[in-house]
Amino acid sequence: MTTSNFRVNIIASQNAKRIVRNIFFPYGLQLLTLAAFVVLVIIGFNTGSAESYGSNLTPIIRKTNLATLIVWGLWWPGLILTTILLGRVWCTVCPMEFISNITNRIANWIGIKGIVLSVWLRRGYLVLLSYVILQLLVAGFQVHRTPLYTAFILLALLSLALLAGLLFREPRAFCNSFCPAAILLDTYGSLSPFMLTKNKDNVCAQCETKDCIKSGNRYKIDARSCPSYLRPFDLKRHDPCVICFQCAKICPHDNIGFGIVKPSLRQRISDNVPIKSVLFIFIASGFVSHELFAETPAIDNIFHTVPNWFATRLGIPGIFPWCEAFWFLLVLPTIILGFIWVASFLSKSRCSFVELCSRIAFYFVPVLAVGHAIKALVKINSWSVYLTSAISDPLGINSAKTILSGDLQGFQPLFPEILVAVLASLLLVYSVVFAYMMVQRRLEKTLHSPTYAGIGALVCLYSIVVLTLLMK
Repeated sequence: MTTSNFRVNIIASQNAKRIVRNIFFPYGLQLLTLAAFVVLVIIGFNTGSAESYGSNLTPIIRKTNLATLIVWGLWWPGLILTTILLGRVWCTVCPMEFISNITNRIANWIGIKGIVLSVWLRRGYLVLLSYVILQLLVAGFQVHRTPLYTAFILLALLSLALLAGLLFREPRAFCNSFCPAAILLDTYGSLSPFMLTKNKDNVCAQCETKDCIKSGNRYKIDARSCPSYLRPFDLKRHDPCVICFQCAKICPHDNIGFGIVKPSLRQRISDNVPIKSVLFIFIASGFVSHELFAETPAIDNIFHTVPNWFATRLGIPGIFPWCEAFWFLLVLPTIILGFIWVASFLSKSRCSFVELCSRIAFYFVPVLAVGHAIKALVKINSWSVYLTSAISDPLGINSAKTILSGDLQGFQPLFPEILVAVLASLLLVYSVVFAYMMVQRRLEKTLHSPTYAGIGALVCLYSIVVLTLLMK
């Protein structure tokens, strides 16, 4: 008898099955997150711009305002951590998927055929562009510091999901071709031991009905065939599964599970990574370094020497944020690529440089993801303590004024900073060991040197920050 593919299947119990098979799952959760998004949009608009409450409050109000606190201080860092640990579970409760799903059904019901996604869109290049644009908005316009701009970002995402559902024929056009977080979710989710997949191979092999892919089931309200046109009984690691559990609901043999899979099923690294993912990994390497340096003022000042020099030379002080964005989104990743090229040249690798990057890029993901996780831990630790105050004063203006006047001292971190620093150092060491083991097991020896050069560059950047945190 074929053994299970799972070490732990968390939807195997009867109670879990009842929850998953309920018609309100996951729609009820998506409605809750949609309601939360709407509330945050309203709070952001009611807060207004910096001119209405005073630009002197901007550094404080991003923590005291409920919209900026939730979105940038808790949700985004939490998304990073949960994706590394559990995979793309955010997609299960994502309000944008819910809106896209509903509007796509309405379009089909009223007879709108919809536009077929172009090859360029299907391959996810707009997703990469969306991610870069978001980082440019953060750097250039400081959207993460201003509640009003944060409200615009949330509203734009919801509107884009609505339009994608109405205009495009594919049911999950937004998720696969427009969502700014899609590549990040796929890349970091590749580290997770959790998967949605078949429980036993022979059960799916012997299934005659294949209800999970039958076209006649695709537009049912619930328990329908995969809306993403995937084959749930033959999922690959980087298939764009959003863990909606519809295949688990419709499977007549109860053979779809979700949980920790056996190592034989966890194919973490593809032999050749798509160029969009390669570009994301290297762009993110600069962005994550920039985010980490922000936690250490002395290192951050050194890091900003070059963009400061350019802004001064140009004689336009206001251009500094854009110089900064150019520095960490393009120049720093290019420097890292330079280390890789030199190591490749010295090792006399026979691959072209593009092919080399495609073959080794995902081996940097463990260290890259842990660097991002360290930033997330530090941020949640220092920002979460403002939540109680933000709930009682959602706009955060009065709280910010009180803190600025000195009548109320800044909130202390949730846990001692040294504890977070020690955890960060352990995670970094673990990521290096994990990446080294993957390289040794899967990658041919001629590619070891350039791979270690890239990993080493990231480790050096992150180690500076971790050591600084430890010495605080």
